[in-house]
Amino acid sequence: MLVAEGQMFGSYRVVSQLGSGGMGAVYLAEQPLIGKRVALKVIHEELAHSSETLQRFFNEARAVNTIGNEHVVEIHDVGQTPEGAHYFVMEYLAGPTLAATLRDIGALPVARALHIAAQIADALAAAHAVSIIHRDLKPDNIMLTPRHGDPDFVKVLDFGLAKTLAESNQIALTAQGAVLGTPQFMSPEVCESGKGVDHRTDIYSLGVLLFQMSTGRVPFEGSSMGSVLLKHVTEPPPPPRALNPEIPPSVEQIILRCLAKSPAARFPDMGALRQALLDPEGYLATGPPVVPAAGAHAGVGSAPLSGDEARPRPVRNRTMSIDTPEPGRPARAHLVLLALLAILGASAGALAVVLLTEPGAPEPPMAAASGPAAPGAADAEPEPAQPAAQPAARDPEPAAAAPATVSVRLVTRPAGAQVFDAGGALLGETPVELVLPRDGAEHELTFRHPRAGERRKTITADSDAEYELALPARDAP
Repeated sequence: MLVAEGQMFGSYRVVSQLGSGGMGAVYLAEQPLIGKRVALKVIHEELAHSSETLQRFFNEARAVNTIGNEHVVEIHDVGQTPEGAHYFVMEYLAGPTLAATLRDIGALPVARALHIAAQIADALAAAHAVSIIHRDLKPDNIMLTPRHGDPDFVKVLDFGLAKTLAESNQIALTAQGAVLGTPQFMSPEVCESGKGVDHRTDIYSLGVLLFQMSTGRVPFEGSSMGSVLLKHVTEPPPPPRALNPEIPPSVEQIILRCLAKSPAARFPDMGALRQALLDPEGYLATGPPVVPAAGAHAGVGSAPLSGDEARPRPVRNRTMSIDTPEPGRPARAHLVLLALLAILGASAGALAVVLLTEPGAPEPPMAAASGPAAPGAADAEPEPAQPAAQPAARDPEPAAAAPATVSVRLVTRPAGAQVFDAGGALLGETPVELVLPRDGAEHELTFRHPRAGERRKTITADSDAEYELALPARDAP
């Protein structure tokens, strides 16, 4: 619905619009009798009939009220207008987001970055104490508001993707199969499969935030969502001090421990991380676990691990050479890429197809290495017939994997339009590339640009394609 200045939502009168996102718009509102100012979050009209979107919308209010921490935004009330608009009332926060601050000044002084990160850790420690995982930690969801004489008092926003521990063992997807969350801040376990996700996924995301605050950039960047996800799973982060020599070694150790690939190698909980952020030198003096430098297998801590966590994750080199797995050792990279295949971008999709070639049909020398050969086997006449049969068995495999997804590139004039799916989930900003299951399904997309009009487009996921759309001019006010 269109929200006008002066419109009433319960006992609150709308003053002005503060911003807009994929799920709804936020307005400054005031209680006329007592002058109390609040922020109204109103769900977009086209999403009001989506049960999935409504669930995420009200999930935020429930999660926030369960946590009850001063560094988590307060939500006072929820409601629905006679016209059917769903909204909730939350505290009004003056000040910029962390994203705006980083855009304006780049890397923060280390002391300021630590101060902000410690408050975020405090908020998330409270959330984890009631078994709530945020799962969408990023600079846009952190407000810096003056309070108690502190210009950088932190408020954590947007618990719309929050999950309880019991609900967290799945990748956050919309009904249309699009990934929810921000790839640059996703933990390896979320990128990989969504299985076994617990509170330590937020520790990883906070490590990415601290990396960005300290260096001015995120640890993993790429031309597509898929390439970023793959780097989270397979590549070690660059050493922060190589990007900003002013970062103390103690702070670098904290960041790299947060960014360990294995959850078991990270801080055990947000409380322990917060203590390290408040006293980095004390943390270093106590002998933190050794975090491998770039180029080593990341995520292996000083304590021995058990089961799946004890096995180092394979790191592929840039030439895409493929080694046959050691006898008895699972080809974990194949499992990683199977989980990622439906959501990888095109640059990583080709790598996925190469690596997903069946490892169970090795060439004869590799087969001999997997077990002792029978005496006299080298002299047996029937042996040459086996290699000749192998290409026929292996040839169909890449062909079966290749058509599993389609790559759809979206370009707009002007560029920089946000793309939303039918459920209101933000898919990216143009130019953007989507990877969808090759199932012939139709996907209704909405394009919104701050300086242009809105446009909708339905695409069909039956073949690779590129769409170029001219957005209409915004109507004059």
